[in-house]
Amino acid sequence: MPVRKQEAHRALELLEDYHSKLTKPQDKQLRLAIERVIRIFKSRLFQALLGTEIFNMHSYYNTPAFFYIV
Repeated sequence: MPVRKQEAHRALELLEDYHSKLTKPQDKQLRLAIERVIRIFKSRLFQALLGTEIFNMHSYYNTPAFFYIV
């Protein structure tokens, strides 16, 4: 299932919101894990991969069907 930039952005917002609510000392491990995921979502590589996926999806749906006949 393709991931769209809007969906990834919404997931990031939800993660950041949830992260901000983790204030108890026993939440430290979870906070650290979520921080890692947030950094990945914000990374240039992740953003580039999203852009590549969108480009590939666009190319796939806009290529004439006869190119897929083997």
